[in-house]
Amino acid sequence: MDFDQSASDKNLLLTDAILPEAIKKETKNWNTIKGYIYIISKKFKAFPSDPERLLMKIGFSDFFTDDARGNEDNDNTEENTKREEKTGKRRGKRKNLTRLQGFRTTLISFKLHRLILFDERDNELARGSAYQTEQELQKMVSNKFDPPAVRITFDGEKMKGFRDRPTEWFWVKNGDRGLKKILEWIDKQLYYNTTFEPIFVTRFHDNPTPDSTNSESIKPDKEYPDRPPKITSMVVVDGTVKERNEMSRTSKAVTAKRPTQRQTQVDDDAAKKLIKEKQDMIRKEEALLEKDARFWSNVFKIKKNKYFTDSDMGERDGVKDDGKYPNYQITHVEKADKLEDSPPGLFIVHYKPNVTRAVLRQMTDDEIKFRSDYLPLHEAMDLNDLKHVKEKFKKEYDHFAKKYKYGAVDFEQR
Repeated sequence: MDFDQSASDKNLLLTDAILPEAIKKETKNWNTIKGYIYIISKKFKAFPSDPERLLMKIGFSDFFTDDARGNEDNDNTEENTKREEKTGKRRGKRKNLTRLQGFRTTLISFKLHRLILFDERDNELARGSAYQTEQELQKMVSNKFDPPAVRITFDGEKMKGFRDRPTEWFWVKNGDRGLKKILEWIDKQLYYNTTFEPIFVTRFHDNPTPDSTNSESIKPDKEYPDRPPKITSMVVVDGTVKERNEMSRTSKAVTAKRPTQRQTQVDDDAAKKLIKEKQDMIRKEEALLEKDARFWSNVFKIKKNKYFTDSDMGERDGVKDDGKYPNYQITHVEKADKLEDSPPGLFIVHYKPNVTRAVLRQMTDDEIKFRSDYLPLHEAMDLNDLKHVKEKFKKEYDHFAKKYKYGAVDFEQR
């Protein structure tokens, strides 16, 4: 469904999705509904000649934050804000979708496919169950479908350093059919494989008919009758997530004893020590596998590893590769620590045009700058002329490709 709260018919559907009558009593007039997950999509072109990409985003927000963003739309904004900050009341009650409205401002239009609500009553997790579930879904989709990650900026400014930190989307292959498959799969995961079960999920569809509107709520008892029992309302006790009722039974039991503060501290210290040992072990293993910039520079100093040909190096800063100078020479490898917002520890391979002095004199400054750039190490290994390097260092290649999300595409939405 095209997201548009200004359209009366769609606004009614959205109201039903965020204030469902079916759970009004259970959630105390919807007051315990705090966090939500949204799934949206939009078709983009990176540049006019680029093929259209269908991108999907799984995002998280909460009504407390949305209401804070939306304060400027209310009368007596300053007075309301002071009262809300002092008492903690009202925010989260208006159930604005300011996060999605913000996307409509930058994207102009997009489709909303799912709105997933969570009951945060008794939940003491730092970011809430909606946030945790969104993180789990991101990993599940990546592991199951392996879609390329697409990062988009909306401010119209040039990318700085290695990359800015814009919004992240999934590039869905096979168009609308592929998106439908992913959405149906996500629906099932929400009731079988995530830590928290949502309290209400609304599906939004296109092309409504007289017999069917373009929205429907998931009825888990009917669609997923064999799902495992899930916990909606949670508490965290001594680092352990427990159901509210279980907690009350345990605390009233004759044999129940709260651990002393000293014992709790001893347990925490032991856990922290074990976690540190694990992290140190992982760091040492990664260091041995990743090696250092000097090692990789020496690898590409060997003549057969030093040169590559590519007649289409894409587009950057408004300049598109015309294939006029397809030959390149690798100069050196370095870590990306000096590049603003670059992933920590990323090795980048620098290259320059491999041309004669006579040809170099004929090249314009822009042509030289465009062809003097860098690639992440694992992407360099994937070049056709350097696949023998990838085969020789297959274990290292797989490690870098997984760690740095090989397949990401970056472009700007202006």
